[in-house]
Amino acid sequence: MSLKNWDDLKFCLALDRYGTMTAAADHLGTNTATVSRRIERMTADAGQPLFTKVGQAWKPTPLADHLITIAFQTESLLADTEAEDLAAEEQSDIRINAPIRILHSNLAPILGEIVRDIKDVTLIVSFDTASLAFGETDIVLSTIKPREGRLVRKKIGMIEWRTYCDAAHKDNIKGWADLVNHGAATPGQTELQKYFGQPSMLRMEGVHLMREIMRTAPVVCRFPCQFALSQKGLFEVDIAPPVSAEVWLSYHYTRRRDQLIRRVVDRLSEFK
Repeated sequence: MSLKNWDDLKFCLALDRYGTMTAAADHLGTNTATVSRRIERMTADAGQPLFTKVGQAWKPTPLADHLITIAFQTESLLADTEAEDLAAEEQSDIRINAPIRILHSNLAPILGEIVRDIKDVTLIVSFDTASLAFGETDIVLSTIKPREGRLVRKKIGMIEWRTYCDAAHKDNIKGWADLVNHGAATPGQTELQKYFGQPSMLRMEGVHLMREIMRTAPVVCRFPCQFALSQKGLFEVDIAPPVSAEVWLSYHYTRRRDQLIRRVVDRLSEFK
């Protein structure tokens, strides 16, 4: 088959990475209909299927695998060129994305040290999800080992969660609260639901806001231990065992020679 342009390759690569046309469209900044039309056109040009539907996901055929390999190589070359251009321009913005549960663990002092010690860098920190493969961010921290694209991955530490209430309510606890991040519950919430025999009385994002609400609400909540130790008036409640999760740092392999990225990564790796 003949390839008309790089965009054709990008659509194959995105559908392979994200599995559904909706997710592929989201990361390409387009709509599902456009992704569907482009894949259908490429299929017609090839004269044979490029993807097959397995459950809710699209899986590549051998021909599509070949095109995806070409797409990945092309993407890598373009990313290398872009990285070189950014280095030449002395790019100083470093975007870091992490769940709020990591940001409120022991990360704040490290970020402060990076701002203090590394000259000419601007940290842009967000708890929104973002793709390294599509250049939406520079560094991602997560509690799940990343699988997306071709990444440099590094386990930098652990987070432990324990159960706390406000000390004023330790003898009058009525239920539990669920600290979530993008809809995902904090690890270990199943034990709290079993203990109280009822769903959470409150589900929300925002560690500090949850702490403030608990001054009035007689509920327990799982907090990262490092955060809890920094808060006066939190009382640890022994109704469920502590839970731990690994903390992973990742960045795109095309940035592995970027000295600024490496300096920031080295400092973030001090996470405990």
